[in-house]
Amino acid sequence: MCSSLHLMLVTCERLIAIRFTVHYPDIVITRNIKVAVISFWVFSISQVIVGLIVGKSAIRPMLNLLVALVLFSCVLFIASAYAIL
Repeated sequence: MCSSLHLMLVTCERLIAIRFTVHYPDIVITRNIKVAVISFWVFSISQVIVGLIVGKSAIRPMLNLLVALVLFSCVLFIASAYAIL
């Protein structure tokens, strides 16, 4: 999941660089990049920890659905961004 989220982040950065060249220095700053990367790592690690804690209980299918939705959203965003580019 973390790789997919980071690929989405790189694609978003390239989209901003190409489509919004004038606003790029205002949007893509070091602080924004650090916040995005750290939040993606925290989300990915928390998903793994919750998965280990939950085990095979009734909550597991909901966790799998969340992972599927996040991955589908990543693929959809990346495909849309490349279609725009």
